[in-house]
Amino acid sequence: KFLANTTVIDSTNDNKNHYGTYASPAQGVYIISADNLGLNANTIETGVLKVKEPNTSLEVNITQEKQGEIVVIKATVKVNGQAKATGNVTFTINGHQYHATIINTTDLNNQIAVLRLSNLTPDTYFVTATYNGDDTHFGCVNDTELFIVNKRDSNVTVVVDNVVYGNNATAVISSTASNGTVTIYVNGKKEAVVELVNGKYNYDLGKLDSGNYTVTVLYADNTYYTASDNTTTFEVYKYDMDVSVSETQFNQSATITVTLP
Repeated sequence: KFLANTTVIDSTNDNKNHYGTYASPAQGVYIISADNLGLNANTIETGVLKVKEPNTSLEVNITQEKQGEIVVIKATVKVNGQAKATGNVTFTINGHQYHATIINTTDLNNQIAVLRLSNLTPDTYFVTATYNGDDTHFGCVNDTELFIVNKRDSNVTVVVDNVVYGNNATAVISSTASNGTVTIYVNGKKEAVVELVNGKYNYDLGKLDSGNYTVTVLYADNTYYTASDNTTTFEVYKYDMDVSVSETQFNQSATITVTLP
């Protein structure tokens, strides 16, 4: 006779081989054992029967955050059986493989695996998602998805406050790019080339003569970010002083009064 776990399976034989037919009631793993009752010393052989969901499919959704700085790829393993899908999903993206473990959710028929990628260079990326299957589900593949990562905007800006003659002027440079090269021009003349740190740089313009100034900053195009520029104006001004001298007689002291605004 045969046993499927604890269920007895009747068998037939042709004097040499024994046969049994078993219809599993559900997906799962069944231990099949054979018990030869005709021998004094019974020999029990065992095997494993895995009953799997035949209609497993894979749905892939791709979203981009921060202009492609972060790419989130979600694979949903869709089943119609009596057990949740478990295991891993393998993502092959332009020849590189990544693995994500399926997250156990309350939805029996939809289990998900999520892959997060960051700092991808601008390009077209082709995605193949492969569910590797488990004891109760066949594997499946989705190779129809792609996404495009474009260069991100750098959006450079510069601000310089008006200053009193004799004080240093400072150009405050900011960008949505975390790093990159910025060239500074003052009144059309190249002043300096600086490297952003965490998207910022404060450049000391020094003590300038009084007058009006124009500052332009140019963020250079690079692998991840597009070029951008920004211009501002500021003034280095002198205090207006009101000077008055009191009237006096010869050889006597006079009073000089200086009034600042």
